Amino acid sequence: HDVAVRHHAYMGLDTVDGAPVEAVGNARVMGLHPWEGALVPDAEGWTMPLDDRAVLAFGMAEDAAGLDEIWATMDGASPDAWLDETLGWWRAWSAEGVQVASDDPRVDDLYDGVRSAIRVQQGALGGISPLSRYTGVWLRDTIGPTRFLLRAGRPDEALENLEYLYACHVEKGDYGNACESGLDPSAVGDPPDWDAMGGFGGR
Repeated sequence: HDVAVRHHAYMGLDTVDGAPVEAVGNARVMGLHPWEGALVPDAEGWTMPLDDRAVLAFGMAEDAAGLDEIWATMDGASPDAWLDETLGWWRAWSAEGVQVASDDPRVDDLYDGVRSAIRVQQGALGGISPLSRYTGVWLRDTIGPTRFLLRAGRPDEALENLEYLYACHVEKGDYGNACESGLDPSAVGDPPDWDAMGGFGGR
């Protein structure tokens, strides 16, 4: 049997060394990489022949060279070992903070699902970016996740997002509704004179 790989590109799709790569703006690209198996181009996309098993990886970087570095690291590692490490991290993370144990397992599952959904949208640098067709950290969209993290007993993640938002606006030199999601908060300069600014009037 074969597995059909269909990638619906938002910004435009290129093929680099036989693998699909999509430019998503802001000098970032994302790509698919056959960790185990091969991607064979066909009329509609790619096919992965299933001789034993196939493992398809997804990655995102600032440029094609960054993707190459990710793929090189993955090619020297085991998918099973990475999966075990990932599961261990999530289990440890889920065991902290507010725990919900109700009489209805659906309520418990909803709480755990929302908690995980918010966490996967928080980048390594602290900013929370919705998993949607646009990138960036939006002031309006992080209010709910920040309040949820606080109520869920995850103050560190909530503080990291607030610090990221502050660094964003320091970098912009003004209030703003959105900023880049790849900003390093430790690399920003001095803040502007906030008191000299008027109220926030929109975008």
